Parts: sequence; structure tokens; C-alpha cells
Amino acid sequence: MDDFGTGYSSLSCLLKFPIDVLKIDKPFVHAISTSSGILASAMIAMGNSLHYKVVAEG
Repeated sequence: MDDFGTGYSSLSCLLKFPIDVLKIDKPFVHAISTSSGILASAMIAMGNSLHYKVVAEG
């Protein structure tokens, strides 16, 4: 799933479709060094829990 966290890539898609790679969108990756980075950390943890490969864009 490309650009996870934006547009139409909702949480429900994670269970509906055969996904093996979760690609986190660039704005979330750039926010990792700020207090907003908690969202990227949560996405990474969620992807790992679902046994997906997690890729950071940018």
C-alpha cells in the first residue's frame, strides 16, 4: 500500500486487501524528528504487528 496515511488508504484497507508492504508517505517520515513523529512510529509498529514490510518514502 503506497502513501499510507493519506487519501484513500484507510485502516480498513489493511485487512481487506492482500498487502505485504506498507509504504509510509513522505510528510510522516519528515515529521519523525518532531513531536508529530509519534504517528510514523505508530504506523511502523502497526505494520510490524501485521507482519508487513514497512518502507519509509523519501
